Amino acid sequence: MRGLETMVAVALTSALALATTSAHADPDAARVARAERRFHEGEELSESKRYAEACAAFLESQRLEPRLGTLLNVAYCHEQEGKTATAWSEYNTAAAWALQQGRSDREKFAYDRATELAKHLPRVLLELPAGQGVGVEVDGHPHTGARLTSMMYLDPGDHTIRVTAPNKTPFVANVHVPAGASTQTVTVPSLVDDAPMAPASAPSAGAGVVGDTGRAIDTRRTLSFVVGGIGVVGVGLGTYFGVRALDEKSAASRHCAGKECDAEGVSLLDDAHSSALISTVALGAGVACFGAGLYLLLTSSAQRDVATPAPATGARLRPMAGVRAYGMMLEGAW
Repeated sequence: MRGLETMVAVALTSALALATTSAHADPDAARVARAERRFHEGEELSESKRYAEACAAFLESQRLEPRLGTLLNVAYCHEQEGKTATAWSEYNTAAAWALQQGRSDREKFAYDRATELAKHLPRVLLELPAGQGVGVEVDGHPHTGARLTSMMYLDPGDHTIRVTAPNKTPFVANVHVPAGASTQTVTVPSLVDDAPMAPASAPSAGAGVVGDTGRAIDTRRTLSFVVGGIGVVGVGLGTYFGVRALDEKSAASRHCAGKECDAEGVSLLDDAHSSALISTVALGAGVACFGAGLYLLLTSSAQRDVATPAPATGARLRPMAGVRAYGMMLEGAW
């Protein structure tokens, strides 16, 4: 297997190196341009009251190019979406950011919105057991600063609270948080010790190396089809995005004069380079996975012949593969 791992690693490294050389010559400009485009998309979606899509657009813009104005739009969008606790936290962050920038107008707006939302926040009071060093997760995300009594501000809806401690069975509570001001208490009992694992039973006299080897070979064959299938998908995906990159680059040329492009041209060039990057990585990974899958299939067939002795008499079908042909071969002994 070490040779297989080396082959896959070399193929993926080569694909990533090629993708790096074909990346956009000015990644910062492309990032800023995409952030601007996603921000304007968020504005249009927000005006159409499509808040879930608008929030996603604003969040991506903020991730690409963090700005105070974008954060305020994110908070407002979440407020309209009904995620009051999230919006309250974002308004507080925006108020502190505006204070640092000396933007008193935006500081007052963010502070006023946070103050108003605080009147309508649902609260969950979490009471934890003492002396167990517990950790708390809410919807799969760590809740930092958990103390024996913790007040949590959660968005309206259903939430899962999970409390863990070393060598203890986790405590899980499903909580429904209503909209509007409310407080509910979740009391976590002392966590019980994990049940000891049962010792592994000794193998029976009939089970031996041949049975274990057979199971390993079957697993290897299954893995070969999975990895090979991923390779085929990768090659197809790489081909699709390669064609798409050519189309986008051709469209961008109509908006550019030499190296000077208008906003639409910059956007199309950004999309073309992104498609080219995806194409290169997908093709490289696809070829590597297809080769790895073929290697696993051929070697598992060879190992099966060694591990499973042929019967004294009878016939069987065996897969046959070569460079230019594949099929089944009938063999046997009489």
